[in-house]
Amino acid sequence: DHSNMDIEKQIDGIYTRDQAKIFLERCLNRWSALCNEIIIATPFIGLNYNKAQMEEVVRLWNWLDANTDIKKTQFITRKNTFNLLKKSQNHEEVTFDLLREWDLLGDLQDAGANGEMTFYQKFHAKFYAGIFNDRVEMLSGSFNIHTGDYYENLTFKNYNKEHFKERYIRKI
Repeated sequence: DHSNMDIEKQIDGIYTRDQAKIFLERCLNRWSALCNEIIIATPFIGLNYNKAQMEEVVRLWNWLDANTDIKKTQFITRKNTFNLLKKSQNHEEVTFDLLREWDLLGDLQDAGANGEMTFYQKFHAKFYAGIFNDRVEMLSGSFNIHTGDYYENLTFKNYNKEHFKERYIRKI
């Protein structure tokens, strides 16, 4: 039932980070199946205040990797966010460099390590988009990719492709 949902009426309001992550997961899976291209633009993934949060950073990147078709996805984040992943992975038993050496990085992490990810420092926008032939579905709001019971605002909208390119893509 991915194609007959009116998501725009269902996602519009204030949600916990955990609820927002579920919405994003459903959208990413939908877009992986139905879209030509996916754009994930988020300046931050996880937090780095303590060991548990650094472990969460690794889990969130692995979650993104599992729910993203890298062949269709343009990923935009800050370089520091990717560096936090590497730093967090290096606190694990198997380090980032060892995973890379043995070709065991996930596709998303591999894209970052190989320079195939877009790093843009001067943005705080958070949006996630599925680009169809005739339109763009977009989830946007205050939600960086984090977990927990803090509240975030989220809205789901449909745009025509030109409007989306002009208002979102050309800016960054």
